[in-house]
Amino acid sequence: MNQSVQPGARSAAPGVATAEAPHERQGRAAIASAALAKAWATASQLGLRNGSAALIRPALMALAAPPVLCAVALLAVQGVAIHWMLAALTLLASLLALAGVGALTSARRRMTAERDADDEWSPLRPAAPTRADSQAPQAGADTAALRSLALRLGLALLALAALCALPIVLTGTIAAALVAALAIVVLALYAVDVVRQRIAPLDEALTPLALGPGLVSLAIVAQGQRMNLQDWLVAAALGAMAFAVIEGRRLREVGAMEATGAERSHTQRSLATLLGPRTATLLIAVALLASYILALGVAAQQNGWPGALLALISLPTALIGLSGLALSHFTPARRAAARQLAWAYLWFGLALATGLTLTLLAQNIINAITLALNS
Repeated sequence: MNQSVQPGARSAAPGVATAEAPHERQGRAAIASAALAKAWATASQLGLRNGSAALIRPALMALAAPPVLCAVALLAVQGVAIHWMLAALTLLASLLALAGVGALTSARRRMTAERDADDEWSPLRPAAPTRADSQAPQAGADTAALRSLALRLGLALLALAALCALPIVLTGTIAAALVAALAIVVLALYAVDVVRQRIAPLDEALTPLALGPGLVSLAIVAQGQRMNLQDWLVAAALGAMAFAVIEGRRLREVGAMEATGAERSHTQRSLATLLGPRTATLLIAVALLASYILALGVAAQQNGWPGALLALISLPTALIGLSGLALSHFTPARRAAARQLAWAYLWFGLALATGLTLTLLAQNIINAITLALNS
């Protein structure tokens, strides 16, 4: 009897295991679903859905992509073996840093708007609500909560950017110095508003330097390379385009303040207010002209890369933005013109990186055809 029972008992064991396997898989799926739900709930609390993602100002965040992509394209066209993990970390750190800057800027603007509302509120119509209305405290609490959320989100994104930049710091002394310099610029100009107000209008030169030569040189130095003439031409071209974008935004803000008669804060010492709108518009035109001349220089050198001429496709967008700032005094039109300059910067950088990549592909195809004909 015992011998007959034991084989049956042994044969039942696999059946039990087979019956329990689906339950185990369902348990693991439930744990994974719970983890994803928890992560989504945490993300929603940080304001990353239901429209609150606008706190990080994605348009500002995108300005970091062209310099890093152009640097990678420069390395590729020069035949340098690219460490793709470091390149990805450079891009990610730059995007996170600008996202943090956008969140901190959103928090500062909400703080300024709340302070101005407390100081200058007055009813504009007979049926306007007063400060004693029951909805006013709730609106104030919502604004304070949103401002606090933007502040915490900005600091968290800057911390993540620093974490992504840590492997870049470990690549060498020059890379560490560049990361430290860029971090100081970000913290001085955007995390501490008092510093930006005191050094204005110097901030209008530091920001283009960080976006153009700063990010391009960081991406190249992180790969263990040195900047050459073509690298500096591309970096200067991107810096000139970034300067045009910054000045366009300053000119837009000055125009809006003149139209409304509002008090000027940090824009009081901007180049647009110190030199006048006409001179500021002329500076934008010079910066745009310099950027396209530098792109032509990259393509027209003896050992240049003709694909850099693809950057010229952004010229119509840049001209639309420049003409809008020069001819229009209507505030919405000036805002649209400033956005056109930002789009021109993005198109310029992306087209330049694409053109350099196409140059590399063309060289490889020509070399392959030459080898095939000589063989």
